[in-house]
Amino acid sequence: MTTLKSANILCKVKGLYLVLLCLRLTVADVPGPCRYSMRRDHLATLSHLIDNQLKNGCSITYNFTERGNLSDACYIKAAFPQILELIDTHFRFSRSSDNGRYVEATRALIHSMYSQKCILLINEEIEDDPVKFSKTHRGSPREALDRVLKVFSLYLELMSSRNRPMDWSCADEYAEDEPQFTTALTHTTADPLGQDERTHFQSKDPDESHDSNMLAYVLAPVCGGLLFMSAVYCLIRLKIGFMQHRPGAAELSISDSQV
Repeated sequence: MTTLKSANILCKVKGLYLVLLCLRLTVADVPGPCRYSMRRDHLATLSHLIDNQLKNGCSITYNFTERGNLSDACYIKAAFPQILELIDTHFRFSRSSDNGRYVEATRALIHSMYSQKCILLINEEIEDDPVKFSKTHRGSPREALDRVLKVFSLYLELMSSRNRPMDWSCADEYAEDEPQFTTALTHTTADPLGQDERTHFQSKDPDESHDSNMLAYVLAPVCGGLLFMSAVYCLIRLKIGFMQHRPGAAELSISDSQV
């Protein structure tokens, strides 16, 4: 029975090791699909759209959420509907143009994030309208898109550094009293993000995050195969050990040798 117990313990140790290895490869490095809902190539696309805008073009008036005391998640959640409204209202280009493709790609990105529930819509039944956190701005289209890029960058940073889903519950934060930013019209001329930071996003390899995502798909079946082979090996070892120590196995072996 000592051999049978040893084989059993060995199989348990090997199985535990493989489980821990697979968890580290597939869970610790890849916390979930929403981590890849926005990549650096998406930010590069928006940066190209910004660079294609006139520096001294006509001014536009738009509302945009101010950070204030909002948490990262609640700030992003409040800003995304305004981002979509800003793009739909002030950025209309021919679909065949470069700017048209950049706009469509950005709009498709936002809709995809909503459909995958990587970011949640404001629940008007339990959450106040966060319009009171907004300020009316008047400035160039470049400045407006720079604000959008800052929100996208914050979202990407959060998704890249977390290993659990975001908490989008903002009822308490949206219920807090805040100054009515919408009463003030701010005319901005400075570049909120800066050319250097936009160039940083453009210089990143767009396949970097894609490669990480593909790695997860490759590791998952590999780990599954390893666990399956380990289970089969353990079953065989246990069956052999059981047959060797089965009552009467020794007598049968002696009788065979005598014959």
